[in-house]
Amino acid sequence: MNLPVFSRIVFVFAINSVTAIRQFSTKTAYDGSFSPPELAARLSDDIYEVPRCTPIQLNMVIRHGTRYPSAKDIKAIGNLHAEIMEHDKMKNLKNWIHKFSEHEATALTDFGKKELAEIAERIRRRYPSIMRELRPIDVKVTRDSAAAFLEGLGVPNIEWKVNDTLIRFYDGCTSFERYLDSDAAKSVLEQFFETEPFQRVLKSASQRVFTSDKSLSPKQLLLAFHYCAYETAVLRQSHWCELLALDDLNVLEYADDLKNYYRRAYGHAINHQVGCPLVEDIIHKMEEAVERFPHGRPYSKLVLRFGHAETILPLISALNMFRDDEPLRADNFDAMNERRFRTTRIVPFSANVALVLLDCGSHYTDSQDIRVQLVINERVEPLPFCEGLCTLAEFREQLSHLADRCDMAELCHASPHG
Repeated sequence: MNLPVFSRIVFVFAINSVTAIRQFSTKTAYDGSFSPPELAARLSDDIYEVPRCTPIQLNMVIRHGTRYPSAKDIKAIGNLHAEIMEHDKMKNLKNWIHKFSEHEATALTDFGKKELAEIAERIRRRYPSIMRELRPIDVKVTRDSAAAFLEGLGVPNIEWKVNDTLIRFYDGCTSFERYLDSDAAKSVLEQFFETEPFQRVLKSASQRVFTSDKSLSPKQLLLAFHYCAYETAVLRQSHWCELLALDDLNVLEYADDLKNYYRRAYGHAINHQVGCPLVEDIIHKMEEAVERFPHGRPYSKLVLRFGHAETILPLISALNMFRDDEPLRADNFDAMNERRFRTTRIVPFSANVALVLLDCGSHYTDSQDIRVQLVINERVEPLPFCEGLCTLAEFREQLSHLADRCDMAELCHASPHG
């Protein structure tokens, strides 16, 4: 849309509006990824209930809550601010004070702790059959996020363990790292930097800060966009947002989506293949529950894994969720306005994927009675490879290529370009 000419005060209000907050891709605060009707619907437990079915296990993968920027970004924004201050155009940026310090880099904010605790409180209310006699509970963590979530769940003193094989499965995988450094992973975003939509945003933002013909670089523009997101989430306002018009957010969100699409999702098969240890563990925990529950043997009713956007996106891809008929490309921004792959909604801060194992039979003897429900960011989502709820057998079959053939040694030493 084209913005009319507003006073500076009105413009600042507009860029910090609820609409704007919802378009910060992976830097979006959790509640900002919901529309107002969705926030209201989330308060009702009815949408999560399946008639004649009882939840017997909850498998969750949870992203850390809203965090502070990285040390690299904290330093880079300081350098960008100093460069801009050599010019006299953005008076408000002159008054900008850096509120984030390097010793806080990537730490979970108080706001992020609150996000996670509130999600946990809703989970506790929604699944009483899971929460009764909860132990044993299986928790793999990013520590601060786990502590905040468990506090909200009402079990703050429970022990947990770190398992980077399941959470940071991509670390040290040579073929995956080689792919990330390749043109295949980088070139589409770089091509998008040269398109008319991105160049228009780059030019307008540069003209807002520089008195000369000097231009921001694409990386500087995205840095300002991300800092607008960080400060809006933590401080509720940001002078960096003033570099951008509301229409600009669509373009910059798409740039981030392109990056994640090719580096963590559908841009290459290795992006979900490298997540096979996580898929294997999810299937194992489900089958263990099915085997042990009828005999009254202990099993993990609640399995919690706390990770990163890079943990969740490969799982989303393995499940074939939010996949568009047409791939995201540098040249189809306008055609993808209604795309399903939108990281603002898929992996905001505190993003969560829940796989609910349901007993839908009267006797717990037939494997067809066991169903799997998928809930992503507290929205019930149909699995694309089943009609209605998947049976556990159908769910396992769909993921068997990952669960049964997860050989990280072979995968990580193979060429990712074959």
